[in-house]
Amino acid sequence: MKQECCPVCGKRPADSKTEVALVDCKNCGLFWTFLTNDVGVSELYTGEVYQVVDNRNSIFEKIILREAERVLRRAGRYLHGDSRMLLDFGSGKGQFLFQAKRMKWSVLGIETASE
Repeated sequence: MKQECCPVCGKRPADSKTEVALVDCKNCGLFWTFLTNDVGVSELYTGEVYQVVDNRNSIFEKIILREAERVLRRAGRYLHGDSRMLLDFGSGKGQFLFQAKRMKWSVLGIETASE
């Protein structure tokens, strides 16, 4: 999977000089990940990291939620005004959405894996 154009409006960023970058679309305002190299999506979701395991209240869960909080605080600095809306495509067990909801974000998650 390559992603060289905005997934919402289709515009290509003018200053895309690196292989991977966080891009602020000047046309529609979406922040998205710019990827010039082909990434095998199926390879990203194999292995034990993505197995369905109940790890609620474990140290691993606490680490995941803490990291999600850090990412959300950083993302919030890029937003204009109070609009804190999040679409998480490939939301897995919903841990990232859970943390965003706790931080007063408006959230929507989509998971395509049957598990």
